[in-house]
Amino acid sequence: MSGRLLTYGVRLVFELGDAPTGSTKARSAALIGPRTRALEVRRDGDCHTVSATLPPWIAFRAFGDSLQLLADRVVQPAELLGPLALAVERDLLRTPSSEGRLSILATAIRHWCADGPRWSPEMERAWRLLQTSGGMIRVGELADAVGLSSRALAGRFAQQVGLSPKKSARLIRVGRACQALGRGWSVAEIVEDAGYFDPAHFMRDFKGLLGLTPGAYVTASSRHECRCAAAPHSTVALPEDCLVLR
Repeated sequence: MSGRLLTYGVRLVFELGDAPTGSTKARSAALIGPRTRALEVRRDGDCHTVSATLPPWIAFRAFGDSLQLLADRVVQPAELLGPLALAVERDLLRTPSSEGRLSILATAIRHWCADGPRWSPEMERAWRLLQTSGGMIRVGELADAVGLSSRALAGRFAQQVGLSPKKSARLIRVGRACQALGRGWSVAEIVEDAGYFDPAHFMRDFKGLLGLTPGAYVTASSRHECRCAAAPHSTVALPEDCLVLR
């Protein structure tokens, strides 16, 4: 299995070995920070994984100011989450059912978020505007809309999202393009929909983030050789709709 992970949140992954039960040690565990370039993931053979995608507002509650230090990094969960991360790994290994494992992870994330900081009102509004615009709003317009200078917005955004507004907007636009390519849209249609200056601008952004041209991405996706992880397949109740994957 292979894929490319492109996210503006944080991905928490526990790989539990080759068998559902009976293991005594996890294969690996990782915190994958916000990405400005897709992380290529390859696995051989069977693997039982429990993972959570924490959107930025949840990631900030869990990690606080450390969130911006996670950009483009992969670290061990215990490095930022402390001994409880090791206890969670142990409990996951001892639990045979998918539902039980999801419950363990959900409880841990609630604990990590319990006393964490929350987004400022300006950041909540800035994020909504970025999302609703499909990443097309300019940084100056975004700053004016939330009542901050461009410099103040950039600093607060990096602290509470982990990436700059410009990089986040680029991720949103390319993520939408991946979905559109999956629906059979042409490059010309995507360029018009996403507000790119021209096809060359879109191609540079797409290849710069994913390491593939749109055509190569579509071909690899059709052969199940590459998937751009965009959304989880199953959910469990977490603070403010944090999503958890099996």
